[in-house]
Amino acid sequence: MAMNKTFLLALSLLASAPAVAAVDTQYDDLVRLARTGDTAPVLDYLKRHQTDQSVQQREDNIVIASWAGRDQETVAAYRRYPHPEQLSAEVLGSVARAYRNLKQYAEAAALYRNAQHQVPNDPQWVMGEMLVLADDGKGGQAVALGKPWVDRLSGEDQAQMRTVMAYALLSEGARYEALHQMERAFVTEYPGDFQGELRERYGQVLTRGEMPMAALSIDAGLTPLQRLQKQSDEMALRVRVAVMDSRRESERLQATDEALARYASLLKQCAATPGAEAIARQMRIDRLGLYDGRGMPQQVVREYDALKAQGGEVPPYARVWVARSLLKLRQPARAERLMASAVKETEADQPQPWMAGRILHAQTLTLCHRIDDAAREIERIMPLEGRYRWVINYPQTEIDSTWLTLQLNHASLLNDKAQNEPALAVFEDLCRYNLGSTETCVPLADMYRNNGWPRRSEQRLKMVEGVSPRALELEESQAYTALALREWHQADVLTDDVAQRYPEDYDVGRLVRANQVAHMAELRLTASPDRSSGSTTVRGSHSLGMEGTLFSPRFLDHWRLFAGSGYSSSRFDEEKGHGRWQRAGVEYSGRDLLVSADTRYQNYGVGHEQGYRFTLDHDLSDIWHWGTLVARRSTEAPLRGRIAGVHADQYQAYGRWTPDDEHAWELAYTHWDFSDRNRHQQVALSGEHRLWAVTDLRLDGLLDVEGRLARYSTDAQSYYSPKHDVAVMPSLRLTHRLYAFYENQWQQTFELGVGHYWEARYGSSPMLMARYGQQLQMNDVLALGATVGWERQSYDGRAENDLQLSFDMNYRF
Repeated sequence: MAMNKTFLLALSLLASAPAVAAVDTQYDDLVRLARTGDTAPVLDYLKRHQTDQSVQQREDNIVIASWAGRDQETVAAYRRYPHPEQLSAEVLGSVARAYRNLKQYAEAAALYRNAQHQVPNDPQWVMGEMLVLADDGKGGQAVALGKPWVDRLSGEDQAQMRTVMAYALLSEGARYEALHQMERAFVTEYPGDFQGELRERYGQVLTRGEMPMAALSIDAGLTPLQRLQKQSDEMALRVRVAVMDSRRESERLQATDEALARYASLLKQCAATPGAEAIARQMRIDRLGLYDGRGMPQQVVREYDALKAQGGEVPPYARVWVARSLLKLRQPARAERLMASAVKETEADQPQPWMAGRILHAQTLTLCHRIDDAAREIERIMPLEGRYRWVINYPQTEIDSTWLTLQLNHASLLNDKAQNEPALAVFEDLCRYNLGSTETCVPLADMYRNNGWPRRSEQRLKMVEGVSPRALELEESQAYTALALREWHQADVLTDDVAQRYPEDYDVGRLVRANQVAHMAELRLTASPDRSSGSTTVRGSHSLGMEGTLFSPRFLDHWRLFAGSGYSSSRFDEEKGHGRWQRAGVEYSGRDLLVSADTRYQNYGVGHEQGYRFTLDHDLSDIWHWGTLVARRSTEAPLRGRIAGVHADQYQAYGRWTPDDEHAWELAYTHWDFSDRNRHQQVALSGEHRLWAVTDLRLDGLLDVEGRLARYSTDAQSYYSPKHDVAVMPSLRLTHRLYAFYENQWQQTFELGVGHYWEARYGSSPMLMARYGQQLQMNDVLALGATVGWERQSYDGRAENDLQLSFDMNYRF
């Protein structure tokens, strides 16, 4: 209800003669200035003298803050008032309106009831409570409260009551009954000229009743401030619908851009209209929703900071837009603090949790890597939401969207907590009951891909494609799956499509980046110094191995060239040997096939040699893989033999079983054909099994079994070559994630192993191993690793201690 400022000012200044006498001349002048619409000076004065205000000044603070539209300040001044029960009905009404604007409906309704108790025959306080009930989703109660008053009133009062009833009916979806009440109010009950507030509410009801042209026809009688307030209310409604899907994709952003242009025009009008500061502030707050929907996170945060700097609070519903924008700008900690305060304020005065706010708060906690806190947040509100909801005029129930969102977040958090099987069960259950839905089946496909099952992911996405072939979430997931399958052209097409259609979308930007990284040039570097000690050093001591390879950007979708160089050295019986090689080749990477071939120019101090290497890795499915390797004059042959003039050809075949990202087994057979006519057959079995995992820790059990059989044509004196041997090394590996922030990851690993080694003619001996390493992934393009390890093993019956260091780097540019 609008309040006569002159009356309230007179009330505040004349209620107590001694109080007036106590107010200095400066304060008098500031209050008179506030009456003209310039409220900032007196409010600043009152803020500076907050601790020594008189009782009358405290009441003035409430009233003038209400004039200025500073709802938080109005409520704060009311709470500081020493005897609120002594306030007049008019002042209580000002505070009630502030509570209503802040969506604290219970307090607003209570104050309206208190005002009515003071003036029981004045209907305006009943109407105020009815408006609050309607905003709180209790339109039925509001209508019931107003019905007894309709027959008691007449003329303008009755017309005003009917407009309030119409507003309440609209909140219940009773559009035609609301319009009927408006017709009764202005045609039958009150045929005179439309007055200010009645005209304003009439236009509001007509607008919400989807009759905007009729609403415009009554605007002529509004004052400039009333017109701006009405336009502000209408624009607030437009914000809610401007970001919704349009009938044609080409018009998707049209409504948002038009609304932004309209806001720019209205804010210019506010700047030229005295007393419109509060209206302009509300417009700027509502405009944050348009910036958020338009994909302008920097503008959202910039405007929010400006609003905060100018004083006053931004309501919780607007802080949701700000928090989402902060997440897009990779500021999850600030977004979390913002949502925590918004949830606390919203729930302080309502009995039920704010579901949307708590879900977003849980998402901010997840991105802050506070997984357990996020899980508790979701688990706290999950039991409060039912699975089904009834739709009006529809005979069957449907899945409640909030319940579904909670379930999806819960499953995602289970996955983050390394509870993969329960998470997968939830995702599969949701997709099964919502077959073809992008909302449920795309997250399931994403989890398949993250578990190492890109083909299963592709199949699930194909089922969704038949229902929503161009859904954004679907195409994004298909593009990531194409990258996992090395379907480079398909990934390009999908990425280009969504980037063209949704250039402002944050997730699309991340996909574009991932696709760019997959096509970049690549540099791989490794280095491994080694220090060995023992009675003899059959593998050499003070060893060093280095290799670097540069890959070109991808061309013709599947091809890239590479070139590299390597160096190795070691000391054998006071003699130091070393070797160098350069290589150049080509790599083909396709859906199921990864093939590389290169030629190598080698020098081990006994003349130059030409070698080549061919590798093939074939994916039979997501689980089964096989491959082969053929190398002439292999650089993996023992260095001691190479510097003595002995080279070797290597032939290998292997099969790998990877049922998921927690288990893997590989069996490999390698044949070595040495130039001194010796032959080696080697069989190796390696595997790992996840034993335990929580959010940032996982423990894996490893097993390496290797057996070798040698057939001699001559004695292999120049290099270590046991006739028969078997090595069994079980070990445990603990992986600890130290830091996680979007694509940046930092982790450390600890590995311990105790095994057994048996060699023909020398018997058996224990094997010991300990390793510690750190790995760092930065910005999708740089991966660094360093490992230090110690091993103790016998060679020809003599134990050696090896201290090994290894470094590796992978950089894309």
